[in-house]
Amino acid sequence: MRLTMLLPLLFAFGLGTSSTAEAAKCVAAKASDNGLFRKCWKNGKVRREGQMKNGKETGVWTYYKKNGVKRMQGAFVNGKHDGEWFILDDKKGLTLIKNYKNGVPHGQEAGYYSYGKKGLKDKYAYAGHW
Repeated sequence: MRLTMLLPLLFAFGLGTSSTAEAAKCVAAKASDNGLFRKCWKNGKVRREGQMKNGKETGVWTYYKKNGVKRMQGAFVNGKHDGEWFILDDKKGLTLIKNYKNGVPHGQEAGYYSYGKKGLKDKYAYAGHW
């Protein structure tokens, strides 16, 4: 996915905490074959959530810290990381964008300073193994 496609989605959900209503719905989740999957911390806050298809992660998944603050968001295809993944800091916002292809780091990685200026920039080249 392109950054321009995922960024509005990422920030539509905000950098805030997972809602109380979501945490109330959180139960000891099992990896169901299909549908919504939600796993929680012991304190009842959502730890990660997304969709499962045929027992594998699919679509956009969101991960949260124990305090409910969003930590990371990105997509899965057939159970493997795919496309852009956004790593967040609860004080700074977006801090890193990593790209994956078929579960392996691929393409560019970009880091950001707390004031939004791009800092780290790296490029992956996959040759079959690391």
